[in-house]
Amino acid sequence: QALGDVLVASQVISYEQQRIGGQNVVQRGFIVETGPTLLNRFKQALDWTFTDEQGHQMQMHIGPILSGEKLVDRASYKEQLFRVFPQAIGGEMEGAGLYAVAARSGLEWIVVKGICDWADGTKTDDAQPLAAVAAASLVDHVLSDPTVLEALS
Repeated sequence: QALGDVLVASQVISYEQQRIGGQNVVQRGFIVETGPTLLNRFKQALDWTFTDEQGHQMQMHIGPILSGEKLVDRASYKEQLFRVFPQAIGGEMEGAGLYAVAARSGLEWIVVKGICDWADGTKTDDAQPLAAVAAASLVDHVLSDPTVLEALS
């Protein structure tokens, strides 16, 4: 993965809910599948391309994404999360809330996020514009097909 690459969630893993007792920490958060139709549409976007100003082509990565309320910027905490959830390809802060609202409303949903930092204690805002534009480019590419959402009607 590289700064500006785009993550597409196949699942959202809520890591905040835990039972902490004695010597154990038991994860109690949910792992939910994103919308199957939307996920399928992003998986089909093999012709999407986005290049940064230096000519580096951004990549799309599809897989489970961690979601929680913490802004993680400590390498040891990030490493701990990935030890508990080795299937995760990245993390973010809004997916768990998006799922809660979409589930109550009966709406299909998905999380698409550009990589803007490594959650390792060196966070700056420098890569945020690139990450945002790359993610928006992928979403625009997928949604530009006028028939892409027909299965959801």
